Amino acid sequence: KNPEILAAKGMWEMAKAKAPQVKALPDPMLQFELQNIGLTGFTVGKMDMSMAGISLSQTIPYPGKRGLRRQVAEKEAEGSRAMADVTRLSVLSRLKVAYYDLAFIHQSLDVVARTRNVLREFTQITEARYKVGEGIQHDVLKAQVELSMLTQRSATLEQMREGTEAMINSLLDRPPDAALGRPEAKTR
Repeated sequence: KNPEILAAKGMWEMAKAKAPQVKALPDPMLQFELQNIGLTGFTVGKMDMSMAGISLSQTIPYPGKRGLRRQVAEKEAEGSRAMADVTRLSVLSRLKVAYYDLAFIHQSLDVVARTRNVLREFTQITEARYKVGEGIQHDVLKAQVELSMLTQRSATLEQMREGTEAMINSLLDRPPDAALGRPEAKTR
């Protein structure tokens, strides 16, 4: 359903349909001629220089040209098919890369969440030690800074997740905010 792939397929279909058409003879020409002398009346058949006529003409190309045109059109159709394949493979490649990026982001979010939980416990311990006089304020501040950095990293990863999901949805021709779910981890 990807628009790029559909457009490339359409170009290929158009090129395929063109091949039989280029072999055809050009359209015949039908002409009607009327030469009237004077503006006031109809003089055809009454005066020597007046006449009426019908002519039919057909252009016939040199032998072999039509076959060559068809061969060229067929080669162009083959090229369009190859471009459609390249487009399909390119979209598929971008989709796979985005999917693996999404899996990486989800795993990174899990790691950040686990680390943040451990760091919260550590922060609580350092604060408790500082309150009873066994710790120093520097350790408490350092733990709080690390905790805020992890929170910021989590927000950054969430933004990356949303962007990657939107890209995957666009490659699949779905609404940008369509739910994707969590990628499954591959087991070997």
